[in-house]
Amino acid sequence: MKTNLIKRLITIAAATAFMLAIGTGAVHARDNGNGTYTDATGLVWLKDAGCLGSMNWVDATASPKNLAHGKCGLSDNSRPGSWRLPTGDELNRIHQELSGFTNIRQGNYWSSSCVVQMQGPGWGMPVTLCNSSSLDGHPYSIYSREMINKINYVLPVRAGQ
Repeated sequence: MKTNLIKRLITIAAATAFMLAIGTGAVHARDNGNGTYTDATGLVWLKDAGCLGSMNWVDATASPKNLAHGKCGLSDNSRPGSWRLPTGDELNRIHQELSGFTNIRQGNYWSSSCVVQMQGPGWGMPVTLCNSSSLDGHPYSIYSREMINKINYVLPVRAGQ
């Protein structure tokens, strides 16, 4: 019994020393100094949260694809096609790191989570479910046939390098 406890303690001590030696690999939120902000998960966001303005959902899904180095204060060597709308979960998580952004607008920001859902038989027209967030940590899911025509802001994101 005593021997097993000692073996466990040695294993834990060795694992701890190993992690301290190599680091945990954790990503820390930071301003990259090139017009981007990397969040704690390693995603890279456009630092200027107001640069692309507001638009309907269809335009909002296309607009980030044209974003690249030289636009919106970017000096990150990004290329067209590398930026996208965040998912609803990504957008709702970022509210904890708002101090890393500039030009945050009052209002909702689009997410890529917008889908047409067919209602059950006899319910009539299909509905559109769109997720957006006010960046205050309160997600909004709105059911409406007209939702994709609403105007919200766009905050692009891309994968880390």
